[in-house]
Amino acid sequence: MAIVATASGVLLFNEKPLNTDVEDTTPTTVTVTALTPEYKKPSTSDGLLPSGTSFALYDGIKTLLDRLIFEANSEHLNDILAMARRHCQEQNYRVEACEQFTSLYTRYVNYKYALMDVDEQHVNVGASSAEIDHQFSRIEALQRQYFSYEEQDVLFSADNKLNEQALARRAINNDPNLSKEQKERLIIENLEQLPEEQKRAFQPSLNMQKLAAIKDTYQDRQQRLIEVENQFGHEAAQRLEKRWREREVFQNKVKQIASQYQAIADNKELSPDKIKTQQQAFLAQHFSENQQKRVRVMLENSLLEQ
Repeated sequence: MAIVATASGVLLFNEKPLNTDVEDTTPTTVTVTALTPEYKKPSTSDGLLPSGTSFALYDGIKTLLDRLIFEANSEHLNDILAMARRHCQEQNYRVEACEQFTSLYTRYVNYKYALMDVDEQHVNVGASSAEIDHQFSRIEALQRQYFSYEEQDVLFSADNKLNEQALARRAINNDPNLSKEQKERLIIENLEQLPEEQKRAFQPSLNMQKLAAIKDTYQDRQQRLIEVENQFGHEAAQRLEKRWREREVFQNKVKQIASQYQAIADNKELSPDKIKTQQQAFLAQHFSENQQKRVRVMLENSLLEQ
C-alpha cells in the first residue's frame, strides 16, 4: 500500500508495502524494523544538540503529521519517514525530543496504512446506524492500538466527536417515532454543537431549517419578520420581506389565470395535443420561459397557497 499525496493533503492508499513481516490480514503494527530490507532507520542524533528544544503534544499536530507525509511526495516509506528527521532539524530538537517525535510520526504513518484495512470494508449509503457505529468503533480501537490515551485525544478527539454527532443525526433522521418537526429541531440542536469551522459547511441548511421553524411557529408575517431579524439580523429580514412580497405578487398572478388555464383543459372539443399546445401558448403570454415551468407545476399539482 503506498501513500499518495494529494493537493488537499488527504492521503490515499492504493497498495501495501512490500516485503513486510506482517500478514495482510492482521492489524499488527508495521514496525520500523519490519519494513522493506532497503529501509534504514534514520538517525535521530546526527546534527542534534543535547541542549536543543523539547517536544510536546499540541492541538493541531495531526495537521503537521499529514503535511509532512504530503511534502514527502513519495510512495517510498523511507522518504516518508525521513521527513521526521528534517522536522527535528528545523525545530532544533534535542536527541530525546527527536526520538519522541519520530516515534509518534512513525506510528502515525503505520496507523494510516492499517486504517486502509478498515476503510476497505465500505459501509454503503443504506447501512444501518449500528453498522456505521461498528465501523467508527473499529477505527477508534485502531487508534488505541497505535497511540496512548493522551495521543489519541490530541490527534483524533475532534474527528471522533464529529463522527459521533453525524451518527446521532442519522439516528434522529431514521427514528420512526419522531415527527418531521421534532427531527428538524433535534438536528438543528445537533448542528449548533459543531465547531464553528464545521458548522459553516452546514450553515445554509441550518438557516433553511431555522426559517422553516419560524414559519411554522408564527402565522403572522410581521411576527415572522421580527423573529428573523432577532436570529439573522436586520438586513436578512429585509431581504426575506422583499422575497415574500415578490412571491405574493407571483402567487396572485397565477391565481388570476388559473381558471382560464383550467378552462382550456376542460374544453371537450380539443384533443390532448391541442390542449397542451394552447395551454403552453396561454402561459407564454403571461410568464417568462422559466416562470412557465414553475406555473405549470403549481397549477397541475394544486400548489397555490390559499
